[in-house]
Amino acid sequence: DPVVVYDPLADRWVISQFAVPAGGSVPQDECMAVSQTNDATGAYYRYQFHLTPNFLDYPKLGVWPDGYYMSANIFNTSGTAFLGPQAFVFDRTKMLVGNPSATSQTPGITGGATEETFLPADLDGLKPPPVGAANPFVEWPSGSPLVYKIYKFHVDFTTPANTTFTLFASPSAAAFTLLCPTTRSCVPQLGVADRLDAIADRLMFRNAYRNINGGTLVNNYTVSANAVAGIRWFELRNVNSGPVTAPFQESTYQPDAIWRWMGSVAQDNQGNLALGFSASSFSIYPQLRYAGRLATDPLNTLSGEQHLFDGAGSQSDSSNRWGDYSSITVDPVDDCTFYYTNEYYDTTSSFNWRTRIGYFKFAECTAPAKGTAHFVVTVCDGGAALANASVSIDGRPYGATKSNGTYDAALGTGNHTYSVSKALFGTVSGTFTITNGSTTNVPVCLQGTPVIVAKSTALVNESCAPANGVIDPGETVTVTFSLKNTGGGSTSNLVATLKASGGITPITTSQNYGVIAVGATVGKDFSFVANGACGGTITATLQLQDGAKNLGTVSFTLTLGKQVVVLTRNFDSGAPPALPAGWVATQGVNAGGFPFWVTSNSGTPTPVADSPPNAAYSVDPSNVLDNRLDTPSFTYTGAAQVTFRQNFDLEQADANTAFDCGVLEISNPNINGGAFTDIITAGGSFVTGGYNHTAINGSFANPCLPSRPNWSGVSGGFITATANLPAAGIGQPSKLRWRMCSDNSVSHAGWRVDNVTVIGGYVCCTSPAEAISTPTTPSGPASGSTGTNYTYSTGGSTSNLGHPVQYRFDWGDGSAAVWLPVGTTSAQHSWTSPGTYLVKSRARCSIHTSVVSNFSNTFSVTIAP
Repeated sequence: DPVVVYDPLADRWVISQFAVPAGGSVPQDECMAVSQTNDATGAYYRYQFHLTPNFLDYPKLGVWPDGYYMSANIFNTSGTAFLGPQAFVFDRTKMLVGNPSATSQTPGITGGATEETFLPADLDGLKPPPVGAANPFVEWPSGSPLVYKIYKFHVDFTTPANTTFTLFASPSAAAFTLLCPTTRSCVPQLGVADRLDAIADRLMFRNAYRNINGGTLVNNYTVSANAVAGIRWFELRNVNSGPVTAPFQESTYQPDAIWRWMGSVAQDNQGNLALGFSASSFSIYPQLRYAGRLATDPLNTLSGEQHLFDGAGSQSDSSNRWGDYSSITVDPVDDCTFYYTNEYYDTTSSFNWRTRIGYFKFAECTAPAKGTAHFVVTVCDGGAALANASVSIDGRPYGATKSNGTYDAALGTGNHTYSVSKALFGTVSGTFTITNGSTTNVPVCLQGTPVIVAKSTALVNESCAPANGVIDPGETVTVTFSLKNTGGGSTSNLVATLKASGGITPITTSQNYGVIAVGATVGKDFSFVANGACGGTITATLQLQDGAKNLGTVSFTLTLGKQVVVLTRNFDSGAPPALPAGWVATQGVNAGGFPFWVTSNSGTPTPVADSPPNAAYSVDPSNVLDNRLDTPSFTYTGAAQVTFRQNFDLEQADANTAFDCGVLEISNPNINGGAFTDIITAGGSFVTGGYNHTAINGSFANPCLPSRPNWSGVSGGFITATANLPAAGIGQPSKLRWRMCSDNSVSHAGWRVDNVTVIGGYVCCTSPAEAISTPTTPSGPASGSTGTNYTYSTGGSTSNLGHPVQYRFDWGDGSAAVWLPVGTTSAQHSWTSPGTYLVKSRARCSIHTSVVSNFSNTFSVTIAP
């Protein structure tokens, strides 16, 4: 169900296609692509949105200023029950600039299985809808009496709770007779008995909106008229604000005995209307035709039917399907020319359709008065082109700049306002004027803002001996903290201050990073004492100040100690199929002579190894097999994790239930008596890449039953799984087991495991007790008089851990002594009474202030009156 629409505001192309997610069995996702320029064959920003756990069918798009809107018909996963139509909207503004945080919103299935299907409005023309207007969805006629329900979908991506989907109006609909309500075998063709599906139970693509006559929507659907297929077309007006009590016009086009269906309708800028459709009968091959009406023609009339292209064959043996929709659009350049595309056959055959595109216009149509706003957006500092800046015009989101910083908007004549913005660059607003047939240049520069993030760390020095290359509890270290500027402007004089928090006692308090250009990384060294437990973490936080601007904080999390690797294996040391020494393959049950786990460097699923050439591999056969791969015994002494890479293609029943599966088990004397037990049941937990299915189908003798969580489906290549090992197993010999269980039917490619690592606890260097050496004997004047200040000096003390030291003098007169600042070795003192005084000094660690040295030798000072 691919759909392509043109975004006239942004001058971009939008492509969508539903998709089956990894591990799924039916379409549940919508893949979307937005062109990066107006070149439909160029580069695209691509997105995949997971929309529903159910079967997503018949998605149809509509362009609107605040979003790309979509309708879909939702079924249960087996496709046997219709659950109702569902509306969706995607964040157009973010998708136009390739922002990966773009999201979708939906009100859910609002009406249930009895609700008729609907389509979103799709914007045509130069004039957008009113500012803030909600997208009008129109529903196929329902109720008694019949009405066209119009729902308004208002989205708020900033505050999703404000998003609404509400019934706006219920204009009356004329009665009609259903065409082929119980069969797809409907429309006749020349020369074959096969008939074609009329898809006569829904509105046809597009629900074309044009902001004329208070907001106009035109659409169509296929009905039974005089025993053949005819096209019911209608025009709704005043959909912007209402009231809408009845169609402005509504009629069935069926001028003769030819069957007409698969219509698409639109209006040009003057309200002239064209309807394209398929035509067929017992006497003609399927054809492409169109008819139309001028805005001044009598209401409810179409005329002037033309043959766009006549097919030369009929379709046979193709399950009656004749596409899902056709499409008529209006050329945005002149807003007069209609382009129509539909299918045909050039010879009678099966699954051999051809596509035709044709164009035409009403001679009476003239292009609207318009001009072009040519935006040139640059960075104020340096003038570099600024790509992916969002442009709003007259209060509506319009488009975004290309890689060269330009964006062209087609606009009606007169005065307009604009706003240009980009994250990290702020917003600039202004006005401009458009004259008919002219281009108005709109130069804009945005001032970038620096955004500083933590980039990396590097250990430069450590006090632990011998050095072990990691930070240990109580250790004095020097670490390079590297900062990266991911913003839109450079820093001018960035100063980072290390905070005394998170287990950090700073020695170096601040560093000047200076100018960090956009995209650049700068590192500076900080010394500090690490306080914490072995295996724990500490957090270094830097307060950032760029001149007068506070840029907030960045943090680095550091682990204390070195991880103990208790087991590691990549399966590359030997030749296939032999397993590495100590690794054991066994089987619980084997109903077909299937092979054990082996080392493999070929076959499927691909790739065959995460680190070439080899990986461990188990088949997934078409009969019962319980294939087991066990590690050698290992012991972990603290909190432990296993990490491995896996690539699987195992038969699943659906997204939740497996037919064939893989599980991870552990054996440990402290757990379940040593019997192999599922890693979760044993008390472990997955950190990443955990089980993707919750159950096992119980009908086909899978040996991993009773039902349990597992891996199944298709991983799509190697993915990482990490699991915490059970705390109950600490200190006891353990083994891990990868167990592949297949049921009694259907084979798949199998399961590959590679790069297994078990990390079990940490080891740390123990720093020695801190000691401060004795300072030198104070020096200074040996005599003096009362009331006069004299200067004395000391020094020479060090910490065996490299910590800074402080000094304090004892003046021998009982006066209070104070500790001097780090780096200060001199102090002044005066005595109030004559006598002989013994001056001495002492040192302490400035970090661990309770650690002090012995007193120095005394220095005798004689004070006269």
